[in-house]
Order: sequence, then C-alpha cells, then structure tokens
Amino acid sequence: FAVFQGGERRWVAPLAILVVVGAGVAEQGLLRVTARESRGAEVIYRPFLVARLIQDGPGYNYLADNCPDTAEPICPLYEKLLLSDDPARLSASNISFARNPRIGSWYLLPPDQQIAVAQGQFAFFLRVVSDRPFESAGAFLRNVFRQLAFNSVGMTLQTDQVVERTQGLPGFAFTGSGHGRLTAWTGWLPFADAVQMVLYAVSAAIAVGLLASRRLPRPVAIFIGFVLLGILANAAICGGLSQPAHRYGSRVAWLWPVAAMFGASVLWAMRSARRQGTLHAT
Repeated sequence: FAVFQGGERRWVAPLAILVVVGAGVAEQGLLRVTARESRGAEVIYRPFLVARLIQDGPGYNYLADNCPDTAEPICPLYEKLLLSDDPARLSASNISFARNPRIGSWYLLPPDQQIAVAQGQFAFFLRVVSDRPFESAGAFLRNVFRQLAFNSVGMTLQTDQVVERTQGLPGFAFTGSGHGRLTAWTGWLPFADAVQMVLYAVSAAIAVGLLASRRLPRPVAIFIGFVLLGILANAAICGGLSQPAHRYGSRVAWLWPVAAMFGASVLWAMRSARRQGTLHAT
C-alpha cells in the first residue's frame, strides 16, 4: 500500500519486508552450512506440511488416490498410517513426533525415507493444493477460524503429567519444574476461559465496528487495522500451516481489547473536544 500511495518514503515499507524475508532465508542457509561444515550433517525439518495436510483430509485423500506409487515419495508414510486404525495416528503432532507403532508413522520409517518425506513436503503441498484446491482452501480457512477462537491459558499451566516427565531433567531450578507451578488447582480455568471469550468477542466487534464506521482519524484507523491484520496473520500461520492451539492464540488475544480501548478512547476524546469547542463558541 505504501508504494501505491506515493510519497518520498514509499519504498521503506516494502524494503523492510524484503529485509525480514531475506534475514529468514539467510538464517536457514547459515544453519545448513554450519551443520554441514561443523558436523558433516544435513538439516532435516519435520514434515509439518505433510502432517497438516493429512490431518485436515486433502493430503490423506490425495495419497489414497495415488498410492502405492513409487513416484510419490510420501507413499511410505501413507503405508505406515494404514498399519493402525487408531484415529490418533492422523494427528499432525503424532505424525511428526510419535514413536509408538500404534500412533506413530514418520519416525518409524527408515532414515532415507524420513529424509525423502521431509525434503519432499513442499512439492507435496503444491501437488495436493493443485489437485484439490477447494478442499485445501476449506481446510485452511477452517483452521484459521478455529485458531481465532483459541485463547485459553490452559496449555501454559503445568499439569501433573508435565511435572512428572520433567523430573530429573537438567536446567530446571531446584532440580524440578514443580517448584515453578503457578497453581496445582485449575478449577478456575473454565470460568476464566468463558470470561475471556466474551471479552475478546466483544472487543473484536468493537474494533471492527470502529473501523467500519470510518469515524477514526486515518493514522489511528491504520494502526488498529494493522493490529487486526497481525492477529489474522498469527491465525493463518500458526493455525493454518501449523496446528490450531490455544497457546498460539493466547499470546495475541489481548490485542483485541487493546485495539478496542485505544480506538474508543480516541473517539471519546474527539467527541469531548467537539463538545468543549461548542460550549466555548456559545
């Protein structure tokens, strides 16, 4: 938008975007070179795109139609998924992390097939999207809207299972994470979640309504607009490409009331100034 609006500094915004993207690409390249030169190893990323597409449906349906096919490098993963009938095996997190034969798949493949699946995930993503565009778009949008509704702090509270798994691990103060627990009783959480959901829903309605009214000064409207775009971007990246989770939403949900309060305060100040101006003129 800055480019089309003109002005002497119109190239600052797109240049900043290029710097951010370039820094990310350079970091990835540096990581690969460092691993290769220092350890003689290759950097392999988990097949998060493959797992996401399989759990959402388009990827699994695509593999069902095209496997067994030796030209499709993801077929060995699909064959592992067929060895169990447990629904949990189709979870994106279990595909990427589980080692249990009942729910695991990628970790159970031979190393060369693991590498082939991981390195072929972006090409697989393009094949699935081109073969099933509407199904893929629907799954993506569904995850984005689910992510927008996820804002509980429950995932950041240590459960008994988490404390048990971390006992004895180095790096925790006082030799255990139990000492850092906020609370051992979470009976308050359902009530807090309900209150938060109402607060965020009302705040979102107010913020969007203020933008739609076009009564805010242009700089304020731009600021609030970009805050809302940031929340949507977080939902699209974390929920749409990764996996909808409460921890992704809770870290940005507080921006809804901030945007609403900021816009309402500016509008109230403008009205107060107009009233005072009218009284002085009288």
